[in-house]
Amino acid sequence: MKYLSKTFFALLVFSLVGCTAAEVNKFLAAASESALTENEVGNGLKEALIKGVTEGANLASATDGFLKNDLIRIALPEDVQRVR
Repeated sequence: MKYLSKTFFALLVFSLVGCTAAEVNKFLAAASESALTENEVGNGLKEALIKGVTEGANLASATDGFLKNDLIRIALPEDVQRVR
């Protein structure tokens, strides 16, 4: 469960990293000008998640992007570490 929380947190961080400040400001400006429909909000969330997952996967697949990143690297259990 502890490792699942770490992975979820890492995915959340990567999804937030995928958005620039300009994109966030653009979204906030558009949201304040008019009410968004439920469909628009859903599509925006889908797009943000797709972009975040894509950026996170790109970062993790870079050289040492997974093994040297403590936020997403899943450590081996202590019993297995002794064997290593």
